[in-house]
Amino acid sequence: MSGIPAQTPIERKIIILPGLLDTADASHSVLAEPGSAMRELVSLARVVKLNPAHGGLAEACWVGLDPESVHLSQGALAISALGVDPPERSVHFDLSLLSVGEDGTLAEASHQLSGNDARTLAEQAKRLETKSLIPVIGQGVDHGLVWLDGSDELATTPPASAFGKAWNTVLPEGDGEALLRAFIDDSLNLLNDHEINQRRRDEGLPPANILWPWGQGFRRPLPNLALRRGEIVTAFSPLARWQGFMRLVGYRHADRSRALRGVFPAPRFMADFINHPGSAIFGTFGASAMRKHERWDHLEELMADLDEHLFTPLVLRQKDAALTGKRIEWLIHCPGPLVDGKMHPGLALTSLLPTQGIPFDERVLDDPKVPSYALHEPIRDLLES
Repeated sequence: MSGIPAQTPIERKIIILPGLLDTADASHSVLAEPGSAMRELVSLARVVKLNPAHGGLAEACWVGLDPESVHLSQGALAISALGVDPPERSVHFDLSLLSVGEDGTLAEASHQLSGNDARTLAEQAKRLETKSLIPVIGQGVDHGLVWLDGSDELATTPPASAFGKAWNTVLPEGDGEALLRAFIDDSLNLLNDHEINQRRRDEGLPPANILWPWGQGFRRPLPNLALRRGEIVTAFSPLARWQGFMRLVGYRHADRSRALRGVFPAPRFMADFINHPGSAIFGTFGASAMRKHERWDHLEELMADLDEHLFTPLVLRQKDAALTGKRIEWLIHCPGPLVDGKMHPGLALTSLLPTQGIPFDERVLDDPKVPSYALHEPIRDLLES
């Protein structure tokens, strides 16, 4: 209608950075001496504290849902990431291609395993398909398995917990254990003497010779956030789990194969996020491992990359929006670290609120004047603004 100004569309940018923040008594802070772009962002936005969540699904937090209210299995996320929608009463598994050594112990199989070799081996899983067990081929060593009309009353062992143990001592237990154990045993018989694994042994490499189902669960209903919020948000990350979750809430995920350059986010991937015309969420997750292994050089390099390829372009994009009458709102979200089994408070920097003129680093974690929010609330507020 004439005379009524059109509402200015909002472009929303959310940056998720787990592991970047230290505890309040920080001994290795990478935020205390920020680059020029981060300093400018801090001058434009409000610093808030983030209360840690206790359980639930982290991926839910990253789209503004209470993580403690959402419970999905690894298997359900893996199958969704593969773009498959099995019948409702199906049990979903993550299916990992692993290695069984001469001594029978389980180990990773990904060492120097080419994409073509991994796919050739995984394709053999189709020969193991039955009326009730259906393998779903993915990429690399990550695949899926669907058990039609199955039960989740069973226990499986995640690869990280099974490594170093004899494979036949950590097999599934409970409903359907005979079916799943037969699948695992048949996969070992099928893959162990494959020409690819014979060549790998000759080259001193571990064979990729067993398919390992784990992380079982039914797909649980989730809200369609695209319909609820009237916008399709795109995530940029290297995580299959997040890709699966985004699909289940009606959102999208960018091509994960472009996400990394070594252990660091690829500059072109960060540019794709910044230049994405709609609302988008970026996540990079290597900082936690860098802290755990005390790779302070890597952490400093990561921070420099973020300042150059994320924070500087974000500053420039906001200035350009101001000149053209557009509106950009943004959030930098740093969940607190996990130390000795305890989650610590985090920090967020939100453009929805005016700056207080305080630093965005660990020094403000003990300041009672800094407002606190639940971990998901600043993201929810931005996406629903």
